[in-house]
Amino acid sequence: MAVIAEKHESRAATVADDPTATLLYVVRGTDDGADVRALVSATAPLVYEGLAFDSFSIDPVWTNESAGDGVWDVTEKSSEFLDQLEHLAERAGGEPPLPARPSVTHLADLRSLAGNERLVKMLDGHDTLKANATDWKKAAETAESRVPIWGKLQRLTGHGDGLGDFDNIKTSADGIRDGRLLLDGSDHVTPLAKKGAAALRTAVTAAHKQFCDAHAGQLKTLQESDSWQKIADGDRDRILREEGIDDVPNIAVGSDEELLSTLDATPLGAWRDKSDALGARFSNAATKAAKLLEPKTQRVHLTSGTLKTEEDVRQWIDGQREELLTKVKDGPIVIT
Repeated sequence: MAVIAEKHESRAATVADDPTATLLYVVRGTDDGADVRALVSATAPLVYEGLAFDSFSIDPVWTNESAGDGVWDVTEKSSEFLDQLEHLAERAGGEPPLPARPSVTHLADLRSLAGNERLVKMLDGHDTLKANATDWKKAAETAESRVPIWGKLQRLTGHGDGLGDFDNIKTSADGIRDGRLLLDGSDHVTPLAKKGAAALRTAVTAAHKQFCDAHAGQLKTLQESDSWQKIADGDRDRILREEGIDDVPNIAVGSDEELLSTLDATPLGAWRDKSDALGARFSNAATKAAKLLEPKTQRVHLTSGTLKTEEDVRQWIDGQREELLTKVKDGPIVIT
């Protein structure tokens, strides 16, 4: 079992405007550096003489892997505690949804002192400063893990605008921001992000399937047309490329980042637009194929309207017949 002991020559310190200290340990009974680091982290003080100890180095004196034994030298050097505390305070809060940054006026008061006077005051306030370090470090670490999730939630809500599931998600997110609850004891953000990602993943998958089904149906109709079957394979490929319908784009929605990248490239509304545009694109392809066989081929779109009586029907037919007979004089026609 590994044991740690502080060396006799440990705790060398300098007292000045920028005080420092060094702690020295020896660890025996393990050949594993990870065990040494864990033991030092659990044993060494966070604060000594008003100084913060936030890093250390380990050096093996000797190790015996087969026996699982060894001796290690450990050196832990201080950083200036007030600098460390101010850095933690800066990271422990911020703009909403983060809470306000903690007050550091007492640190500024300490900074106004010099040398031994500052050190004496820091020792008098040791418990408060140590509590600050513990609380602010926890808040900073929580912020580091939750701020990226909050950013992801904002991107998700941006893409989910208009989806019913996002009404409640947006309301909850607004509550977190307005209440500055990002670092609350309970993580309110991660569940919202998961819910939003699931709703968007379902929606974009359905939109992509709708596009694929529409593309497949339009392509089948085109491939069954006489003119398409008569033109060369190279002409078919060229026409499909020109109309942007030569293939169906794949989507990646497995991870949240893949989902967001897919939505950044093609938002949900764009999938609906792409599906709606397929009819015109395939119609253009059919016209191009027909023109390759009959250069004078022209496309004619029959007018639409509401027919309520037999007379309405007869008049519509007469009107279409007249237009078609006029057009056909100029060459073959394709009705769309």
